[in-house]
Amino acid sequence: MFRGRPLALRLSCVVGRPKVVRLGAGYLRASICDDVGTRTLHTYIAVMLRSVPAKTRSVVLVCSKCSKKLGGGFGKKGSKPLVKELRKLTGAGKGRKADLLVLESPCLKLCPKGAVAVMDATTPETWLIVPAQSDVKEVAEKLGMPVMVQG
Repeated sequence: MFRGRPLALRLSCVVGRPKVVRLGAGYLRASICDDVGTRTLHTYIAVMLRSVPAKTRSVVLVCSKCSKKLGGGFGKKGSKPLVKELRKLTGAGKGRKADLLVLESPCLKLCPKGAVAVMDATTPETWLIVPAQSDVKEVAEKLGMPVMVQG
């Protein structure tokens, strides 16, 4: 399952005490040995949690299932998904270094007919239902997203 050599040295197994071995990519393996000391009774693989700094201040989630059902529905011709139009209009980036993120999430379980469910992560108590062919600028303003001037 894990390739390469473990980062820590393997220590001899002490009866009843867990042996912890650090594996690559932030994984740990802990083994508990039996009274003989040669057999491993239980092996646990755990992930070490770590925090990563991000510059993101705002996140907007758009339901992917609603977008897929509409087959676009936004833009000049009505053929582009809401996510792409919001990203283009607001200049939202991708990844943890972006100031604003517009993400397509799995189904939000709201499922409006002929519309897309949208949620701003800064105000999770209110969600928007955006009908197809709605003005994307108006949606961005309602969500409190800065609209870039295109010239």
